[in-house]
Order: sequence, then structure tokens, then C-alpha cells
Amino acid sequence: MARPAQLSWTRNRGTTLVLDLADIGSVRDGEWLQPRAQVGRSPVGIAFDGLNLWIANHLEGTITKVDPVTRAPLATILVGAGPRGVVFDGHHIWVTNYWAGSVSKINVRSDAVSATVVVGGNPAEAAFDGSSLWVPSSGYLTQIDVRTNLVVWTSPSPVGGRDVLFDGTYIWVSDYSGGRIQLFDRRSHGIVATVSVFRPAALVFDGSNVWVSGQSTLRKIDAVTRTVVASIVAPDGNLVFDGSHVWVASGGMITKVDAANNRIDAVVPSDLVLWGWAHMAFDGTHVWITGFDENQIGSTPAYW
Repeated sequence: MARPAQLSWTRNRGTTLVLDLADIGSVRDGEWLQPRAQVGRSPVGIAFDGLNLWIANHLEGTITKVDPVTRAPLATILVGAGPRGVVFDGHHIWVTNYWAGSVSKINVRSDAVSATVVVGGNPAEAAFDGSSLWVPSSGYLTQIDVRTNLVVWTSPSPVGGRDVLFDGTYIWVSDYSGGRIQLFDRRSHGIVATVSVFRPAALVFDGSNVWVSGQSTLRKIDAVTRTVVASIVAPDGNLVFDGSHVWVASGGMITKVDAANNRIDAVVPSDLVLWGWAHMAFDGTHVWITGFDENQIGSTPAYW
């Protein structure tokens, strides 16, 4: 397709922002996300277990297992109402059931639900730290022992909880309305630091830095000093890291950001990507994206 000079998108409050493409290395056609794989109704969360992809079908109450090579569905498993976030713990897939207030644990070999843990509220995302699953739900943070499937701790007061990640030491929780990201100690459950960020949403860790999207800005936070070291104009959206680049999915496009040089390397316009609903997963060679309205997933090679 002809290379546009600019791409624009409209924020939630109606403000239109423009991304100048003059210094961006590549603009790829949305057909780059072909061929696509058909999944269930309104796919949201997605995770890769080292062999297969797992996709949460939000309006169907199921999760679909897909072979990333053949793109064929291998299984569809009934979980709770409103499945959304998907996490792999090394042995099991965990999916948050937003409307059911629970988390389902799935055996990746038998494709069967082996446990359902009630957390209450509306759990959306989750993070695994090697032994526990951390789930924000209606503002509270819950810790689940993945071996016993028991809730071992819930925060005594609201902490926000738009997204959550583990950086190898601490649990990071973004508080969108509170304008902050809080870091929790996994053992004492104390708050060890608070980073002020205007309306932080999605989070991803690149091994040294935490990236956060929010209000049409992608911010890079040094995980040690906990200071913002770079800011890039980009649509708000969910994030994934492929080893060298941070990918943002939102605003009708996928944005590829060089994590070392803090610059946008490429954009991929696509009708598959909607505001807030598109989630991504990296399988080692491709970045996969869920299409909420299309009932499909698509992929783009990570390295080009």
C-alpha cells in the first residue's frame, strides 16, 4: 500500500492525535496479519505455552487452544463468564473470568479445567511470579498459590489494578484512576515504591525497564531507579515484548517500538486491532494479536 504521511487516532475524550511517520522505518499493510485463525466469540486475552496459543473468548465463556503453525483450533474449553486475561505458569494456563469473579486453571495436556479459584469482583489481568498468581480484581490485589490453588492473601485496601506484572523481584500494579504504579513485595506484601504516572494502563517488562501505556503516551520506567527515562507518542493499548521491541496494539494499528533506542520502528495498520480489546502474545518468531470483533487472531513476524 502507499505509505501515508501520518496516522491519526482519537482518544477516549475525543481529542485527535497525529503520529508523523516521516522518521519511522516501515509502514506495513494490514494484510501482513494474514492468514488469520478463527477462534471463539470476541477473543481478548492470549498466551503462548511454548507449543500452543491459548485465547480467551470473552463473550462465549470459553478458551480456545490453537496450533500456531497450522493455525488450527485444537480444543475449546468451557471456563467462567467473561474470560479475559490468560497466563501460563509453566504447567497450566490460568484465565481470569471477569463476570464470574473467578480464575480457571487448565491442564495444557488434558485440556481440562483442574481448578476454579474465586477471587470476587471483576478480575481482568494476572501475572505469575514463579510460585503465585497475582490477580487485580475490582481494585484489590489477590495472591493465589498455584500449587494448592488457594488464595493466600488479598490486599486490605484498594490498589487500583488496571494491569499487573512481575519484574523478577516485585509485583507492579497500575492504578489508572489513581495516577500511579505501586510496587509490592511478594513476601511482606508491603508497598516498596510508588511511581506517579498519569493514567497508567497496560504494563510490560523488557528485562530492565517497565513500559506503561496511557493517555496516548508510551513511557519507559527504569525498574531500579523507578524513574521515567523515555516517553513516546503512541496509541493507548496492550503491550508485549519480543526480546528487542515493545509492541502496542490499539487505535487501528500495531506499533513496533525499539526498546533500546526508544523510537518507533514500524506501524501495521489493521482492522483487527480495536481500542483496549486487542491483546498480544509472542511465540518466539511471531507476535499474535486478538481481533475482538472479527472472532479471529492474526500474526506478524516479529523480526523484519
